[in-house]
Amino acid sequence: MAASIDRTLLRVSEAAESMGMSRSALYAAIKRGEVPVIRLGRTTRIPTAWLRRWVEERVAAWEQATIGKGAQL
Repeated sequence: MAASIDRTLLRVSEAAESMGMSRSALYAAIKRGEVPVIRLGRTTRIPTAWLRRWVEERVAAWEQATIGKGAQL
């Protein structure tokens, strides 16, 4: 089932699918504190806005590291 971008909160499985990663890999990132989540009782949800921001931050960090390496060569 594809996650709808219009939804405010995604299940972990939906977020993982939308990012092209396994559910267990995303749960591991959550456990390490790398991905912000909201816990509602026994459920874990990821706000789509937080997920987008998290991905943007990872991309920016990668770009900075890549550009930094290239500039030093």
